Amino acid sequence: SQLRDYLAQGWQGEGGADLPAKEQGKLLLAQRTQQHPLQPFSRRYFEQASGLSTFAREWYGAYAQSEAQAVPTVPAFEPDPDVPLTLARLTDFLRNPARSFLRNRLLVRFEQEDEVVDDDELFTVDGLTAYGLIQQLQQGVRTQLAQSTQVDVSAQVQSQVQRLARAGALPLAGLGVREAEALQAQTTPSLLAWQAQMQQWPQAAPRQRLRLEQGGLLLDDWIDGLQELGENAAGGLARCWLALEPRTLLNRKGELQAAKLLPVYVRSLALSATGQDTLMGVVARDTIVWVQPLEAEEARARLLALMALWLEGQNAPLPLPLKSAMAAGRDDLLAATQAYEGGYMVTGEREDPSWARCYLGWEELTADLRFHTLAKAVYGPLHDWLASQVQTEALPLATTTEHQGEQA
Repeated sequence: SQLRDYLAQGWQGEGGADLPAKEQGKLLLAQRTQQHPLQPFSRRYFEQASGLSTFAREWYGAYAQSEAQAVPTVPAFEPDPDVPLTLARLTDFLRNPARSFLRNRLLVRFEQEDEVVDDDELFTVDGLTAYGLIQQLQQGVRTQLAQSTQVDVSAQVQSQVQRLARAGALPLAGLGVREAEALQAQTTPSLLAWQAQMQQWPQAAPRQRLRLEQGGLLLDDWIDGLQELGENAAGGLARCWLALEPRTLLNRKGELQAAKLLPVYVRSLALSATGQDTLMGVVARDTIVWVQPLEAEEARARLLALMALWLEGQNAPLPLPLKSAMAAGRDDLLAATQAYEGGYMVTGEREDPSWARCYLGWEELTADLRFHTLAKAVYGPLHDWLASQVQTEALPLATTTEHQGEQA
């Protein structure tokens, strides 16, 4: 405001040399400055004659704007040949297409980092904290197993848990003992299973490159984590991709949770698309998941379809929330509605700031009739993959302590 007042006192504008000083100042202000309303709900943002625009769709209804006044759209996305798509970016997009669009195209991030309070006394280990601790334990023991597969896993887990207790990551006294025992009980079975797989698949295999191109979009990535063996007792395949998963993958009914297997599905398409048959194994906290390879041509076709979907999702937020679309992909619209809207003691996907910004409720999500079609096209094949290519195997020991958040 001070700068505008200073300019208005008489600076000479372009083409205004013959005008009085006051008029010259007004002309200069019009040429050199743009004054925006302070409030996002100002009527000027919604009047076409003002020359201003806004992405705040929710305020259009307040001013009873006509449907002809659409929310401004972003320019058409053009892939950068120097920045190829990776499996991680594709998986992140499928997890939340709305968040991906807002971040990549509008540079909008709703998530804020939580403030860390270092001097709070710990009385219990919740599900998210337990997940982080189990991940640390797995990484520590996995490092030891990489050096020798004959390590005493139970002793190593106990030693790592004691180290966490000394570092203050667990509660004190009796509560800490209880939490330590729970961590050991939840972590040891999966690490024993991992040790067995490392003994069965002892040789590290070279990483595999995948390169696919369609419609100007290039997917170029490397797949590591491959192991080989001399004698294979699991299906006759000589190569295996193995991963250690700190989460649980089964629900309360003992069924695989499809949403948690999305990264495995994408990677299985990539591995199969390379044309080399590779078994996949995921050792989780509650089960071992084995994935048989798909036919190479079928895997490429599915992967190319996901690439085309990613390209489409860079121009607008696709109505494809993960859990809701997974349910719709198996024709369970009631579960899809509940997954998005939420319910008693259940948080719906609409609570996510990205989805709330793009599709406020179920009616908005399904208004243009794309949701069910996209869900069937994208996640129908995933459910078929689960039924035909995926099997589970029990861990060598059952987890006896369940008070930690199993579904972390």
